[in-house]
Amino acid sequence: DIDIVTMIATALRRDYEVVTASDGKVAVDLLDEHDVVAILADHMMPGMTGVELLDRCHERRPGAARILITASERVNVLKEAVNRARVHRFVSKPLRLSELSTMLSEAIREVHLESENARLATELAFKNDELNRINERLEADVKQRTHELQLAVKKLEELALRDGLTGLHNHRYLQEALDVEVSRAVRHSHTLGLLFIDVDHFKSYNDQNGHPA
Repeated sequence: DIDIVTMIATALRRDYEVVTASDGKVAVDLLDEHDVVAILADHMMPGMTGVELLDRCHERRPGAARILITASERVNVLKEAVNRARVHRFVSKPLRLSELSTMLSEAIREVHLESENARLATELAFKNDELNRINERLEADVKQRTHELQLAVKKLEELALRDGLTGLHNHRYLQEALDVEVSRAVRHSHTLGLLFIDVDHFKSYNDQNGHPA
């Protein structure tokens, strides 16, 4: 209704720059021309409903507050407005113009908070991804260092129990092995045999073939 549009525009122009439209199609076209911060739409309009208009506004201007004026108290209309058009505020008829500007300000502030929350959520997700990548690199580094340390320990154990020249087990290994076998023999009441084998003319073998052989 042109009289209602004029009345609302007059009331809001004290605080806002107002652009009006005669129907939903004109309003959609105006969205391409103006960077609006809020859209106020009557539910009953020629051409399309207010919910349909605000749904299109949500697609084209997702950062704008969306307010629906309606005399309908039907649950399905209100549910559609929330689910489809993501309406931020409802204004019931008859209109109370004295409250309209405050309500519009609250809706705009709510949209700004939504935008800020979305920005913070995106930033937090990015930081979490970055932290996960750092943790993955640290875990891989710790795993690699642990593997290297295990190899080094194993190498030290080998060096402690084997002769560096021949690679054969040394005197220390013999003592440890004897302790284990004697304990096992005592525990199971078994006898234990020990063989001492000498290699004849070992010096001659070394002199003739060399120590590596």
